[in-house]
Amino acid sequence: MLPTVARQHIVAATSATLSYQGVNSDGEPTDPGVVTVTVLPSEPNGAAIVSDAATGGTGNYPRTVALTASQTATLDQIKAVWSSDGVVLATTLHDIVGAPLITFADFRRREPKRAGVSLSDFLLSRFEVDALFRRVTSRSFVPRFSSETVVANGCNAVLVHPDIRSVEWMTDDDGLDVALTEVEIGLSGVVRVGHCSGRVTIGYTHGMDAPPDDVVGAAAKAIAANLIQGASSIPSRADSFETQMGTATFIPRAGYGRAHTAIDEVDEVLNAYKRAAVA
Repeated sequence: MLPTVARQHIVAATSATLSYQGVNSDGEPTDPGVVTVTVLPSEPNGAAIVSDAATGGTGNYPRTVALTASQTATLDQIKAVWSSDGVVLATTLHDIVGAPLITFADFRRREPKRAGVSLSDFLLSRFEVDALFRRVTSRSFVPRFSSETVVANGCNAVLVHPDIRSVEWMTDDDGLDVALTEVEIGLSGVVRVGHCSGRVTIGYTHGMDAPPDDVVGAAAKAIAANLIQGASSIPSRADSFETQMGTATFIPRAGYGRAHTAIDEVDEVLNAYKRAAVA
């Protein structure tokens, strides 16, 4: 799944800006020259959203292209191909999602001691926490799109994510469209398809309508902790410390066992929402 990780989340039906930063051989910002961009939907045989369009930005600054609300109206993972003089410089992926995991206003309401955090720092931390929550639970708490190639074993395809909302498109091993008339959706992540042999690539939407309140609260705690890392007097690699009274206190280590974040309230929520194994 790693090749399909997006670099940006866009709330559906809103105007948005896609960007690309030119780099030199050391990976540092540089002037990529005149850049054009083509924006494509995830569907292999779908029509381009933007075709060979001019981009904004000059010099060492990022190159950008603006999308309208109508161009982001559908849940999808769109692909932007940035080119100069016919040479592809980079391809970036951008998720169009139904909603954010938590808004900036809700974060400040739930974590008033972090009210001074900047929006840019909050958005960066939210992006990381959203990825962590999805990795640990194997599910999305907001509507989003994914695609994956699976083997149709006896007409059943087990997808990575549960809470399936719809199957948007499907292609066979040759890249040809497969009819969706015989698709049956199971919330557990199993899709029954009419194509009963070989591999199929399925584009589908999944996720909850909105995050449960305990998930939003856990996200706020995780973001707050992420933003203040390094401010503690306890070394980050410590697994215990001794109090002034001489008693030893155990510190959960993030990533060990069920302590995914080492924050009890957050880990309890993540463990509660983990996807159940599909038999």
